[in-house]
Amino acid sequence: MNIVACTSPLQTGRIDNNLQWFRSHHDEIMSREPDLIVMAQNSLTGFVSDTLLRGTDFQSKLDAALCELATFFSVPLIGSQDQWLHGQRKHRPLYFENGKATELDFATISCERQTVYIRADENDPFPNDLPVIDLFSQPATLSAPAYHNSIRIDALTVADCGGYFEPHTGFLHCGETCHGGWQQGIYTITLTANGWRTSAPTTYAWKQMDLLRWQLQTILQTLSLRDVVIGLSGGIDSTVNALLYQSVVEKDHILGVTMPSSYTSSVTRSIAKQLAKNSGISLLTVPIKESVEATRTQLETIAKATGVSLSLDGLPYENLQARDRTSRVLATIASARGAIFTCNANKTETTVGYGTMYGDIAGALAATADLWKHEVYELAKDLDDFMGGGIIPREVFTVPPSAELSSAQDVTKGFGDPLIYPYHDYLFASWIQDTPLSLAEILECYEEHTLTKRLGATVEVETLFADADAFVADLERWWTLYRGLSIAKRVQAPPILAAGPYPFGKYREAQGEPRYSDRYLAKRKKLLKK
Repeated sequence: MNIVACTSPLQTGRIDNNLQWFRSHHDEIMSREPDLIVMAQNSLTGFVSDTLLRGTDFQSKLDAALCELATFFSVPLIGSQDQWLHGQRKHRPLYFENGKATELDFATISCERQTVYIRADENDPFPNDLPVIDLFSQPATLSAPAYHNSIRIDALTVADCGGYFEPHTGFLHCGETCHGGWQQGIYTITLTANGWRTSAPTTYAWKQMDLLRWQLQTILQTLSLRDVVIGLSGGIDSTVNALLYQSVVEKDHILGVTMPSSYTSSVTRSIAKQLAKNSGISLLTVPIKESVEATRTQLETIAKATGVSLSLDGLPYENLQARDRTSRVLATIASARGAIFTCNANKTETTVGYGTMYGDIAGALAATADLWKHEVYELAKDLDDFMGGGIIPREVFTVPPSAELSSAQDVTKGFGDPLIYPYHDYLFASWIQDTPLSLAEILECYEEHTLTKRLGATVEVETLFADADAFVADLERWWTLYRGLSIAKRVQAPPILAAGPYPFGKYREAQGEPRYSDRYLAKRKKLLKK
């Protein structure tokens, strides 16, 4: 069976442009003498919002495009397309032949005594005895092929090279990618009695860096954005974002801004300045001490005069600094330059809301908010190598991660964030995976001294806490935040670039009260009695 896979340069929502790609490539596709043509999910629309998909004009244009596509080729074509039917989004596997587009109502296709199974939905099972054509594209994540790996099958997945789907067509054999990282184009795959054969390029192992660069570049180009303002703190997160944007945007269109306060150390100031110098981007230094104190004095004076109790000490003062940096300085500079400003958050912070609403949780895009802290450090090394090496100051890898908003976060004294990243990265990840680890299971593992292994943490958990009381207090602190106010922060956060299978924003979240199961409470009571 001769199969031609079409990976088109998808333009989200642009039905005419996406259809034109098939028109203009008709002769090349047919010259491959296909028995079957395969296109990816949503090749005509991309993954569009329900608001656009349910529009009557959009529906009419999509219906007409599907009918026209059915007339293009003299051999069968299969694909899948989301449509708005009966008041809801429906994922429809489609079969195009003889001028008609009909819903695919059979699970296999046979030709030249070869049979393949068509997997058209994420809930469809995998057979153990047939090769598979997988029409269900996954979001652009490095772990998208994991389901193939777990069941050891031959599978061909086809995905468009555009905005919201994985940047490759993947040809997997027995759980190992044989061909992948294909660019947009037309590829011939032959199914023989001995399995798949193709002359497509051999595997390129995509790294996190490749994926994020591709996503970021696609989005910026799609939205015609070319000027970027980045707040540089001298920490790892802003450093990585600066290099990530510079890897896809000309350095003349990037402006770094450092905004020191009374608590900003000479160490991080030096890192920010050295990074800007090494990378060749312009740098503004905008101290915030005077403006923060002016706001503090003004509010406290007015409140006192009117008999209102108001104190801007402690956490409110920390948040005031964060909002002054972002909402006043970065947003104003970006507006004046016709630019966007970045959100430099990571996934660890985003999970528990360790950030300030309208402060550092703000910006046009959160390019690294689906990366755990240890992944941010790994990305830093890859980006530095990609950019030629020697750009990132070495001190950024040794300075304690810190918001530097109070004397309790003084990096020169070894102080920093309250998060223990070698542990909390993995604890929080266990809450977000496909089958989350329950709090009761976490207590069981802690009691059995197996939690480090179960989480895959890079530090022995038992060494971090003086006793079970301290462990439980830490666990409940972060769980309460994760299921509490941090939901409001995540809902209002900038769009997050997906780097893994469970990015925030993929699933709906609703604000509610953090809950603890009866099983957990019983185990907690028993553990703390010891």
